[in-house]
Amino acid sequence: TYAGGMMINDSSTLNMYGGNITDNYVSSFGGGLYIYNRAHFNMYGGVISSNSANTGGGLRCYNNSTFTMYGGEITNNIVSSLGGGLDIVHKSTAKLIGGKIYNNTASRGGVTYTKNTSDDPDPGQIIIGENIHIYGNVNKSGVTENIYLMKGDLIYVNSKLSSANVGVTLASDYGSGVFTSGYKTSGNSLNPNRFFTSDKAGLVASASGNEVILSSGTKPTQTVSWKWSGVGTGSDGSSTTGYQVVPYTGSVYTITSSVGTFYDKTNASYTALNITDAGVYSLYVNGNYLNPTFTFVIEPKEVDLVWSNTTSYVYDGQNHKPTATATGIGGVTMNAVVDGEQTNVGNYYAFATSLDNSNYKIKPTTAVYCKFSITPKPIEKPTAGDARLVYNGSELTYTPNGFNANQMTITSNIQTEIGDYTAKVKPILN
Repeated sequence: TYAGGMMINDSSTLNMYGGNITDNYVSSFGGGLYIYNRAHFNMYGGVISSNSANTGGGLRCYNNSTFTMYGGEITNNIVSSLGGGLDIVHKSTAKLIGGKIYNNTASRGGVTYTKNTSDDPDPGQIIIGENIHIYGNVNKSGVTENIYLMKGDLIYVNSKLSSANVGVTLASDYGSGVFTSGYKTSGNSLNPNRFFTSDKAGLVASASGNEVILSSGTKPTQTVSWKWSGVGTGSDGSSTTGYQVVPYTGSVYTITSSVGTFYDKTNASYTALNITDAGVYSLYVNGNYLNPTFTFVIEPKEVDLVWSNTTSYVYDGQNHKPTATATGIGGVTMNAVVDGEQTNVGNYYAFATSLDNSNYKIKPTTAVYCKFSITPKPIEKPTAGDARLVYNGSELTYTPNGFNANQMTITSNIQTEIGDYTAKVKPILN
């Protein structure tokens, strides 16, 4: 039996925007989720926590499957073998772009590869993205092991990093070679010690050609305290872990650091940064610190949709769909982006995908579908008119008064022989 909480398999896709997958157990693989057989799991928010398994406490990807993490948390999961937070195997891919993976426990590693067999040694790829934070994961002895790489394993980089902070442990037989692929060719020119930290003392991340190695050096011990203040309860705080999520309030958040001057990803400098809009803000400080980067996320505020009362339309050859609106802080109104417009007669469903104000998002519990209909256009019924035709040995065509070939069809109205006939007129579908 696989998957303590949920299995995603056979090329299916799951998108997670919030909520919790928690307190699940399985004796084999995938405490929280098991992504199997070319399946896809996209995590935009929410928490995967307190799950347990043999391998892959938070989740496991197997057989050409893909896990993409844009945000959210994977934390406090426990396994007896590999991958307290995440394990990938058999040509699967983990794209870790944003969010944080922390405080997971395993025999080996918070994030790991598993080589399936000696005949199939390709576990896949762990790809590090712009703002991912992986820290505070430990082995069963309490020793820090974040991404654990065995001999031949690599961390792949295919984009420019902004405020990522990733701890790395290399197995004892890993050797002195590089542990990344694509670091500088993806546009990363900064010293890699801004983004990668050795879990072991006496080693630091440094450049080697186009890639990154762990070389002898003094591991930083000083930490930066990042502080923020805003309006409302819970809007103030501080962090040394490098990743913070706060709600959109319509008011300003002010960010400062204990170092003083800090920078954003465009290298603009600040001693205090004032921000209001929802989004991801990537910041860093110069110097030899354990946590030189900081990702500050303002989450869009959830709002309910209100669908319009107009859900029935008469066919006119044009596209139709119902509309929906929402109301935000201070009475601000916004429109929903609605898919599912239709032209022809029938019963349909429209689907609200997002809002035209990026500071807000649709509440998961709101009705995102709306049923609507397009009814046939009323037409004038033809009258019989002169229904007598004179035989002439050729085909004769009868056309009722008011017949419109664009709106209706007629059958049995063409005859040759003398007799009484019945012509039938029917409206076209719309």
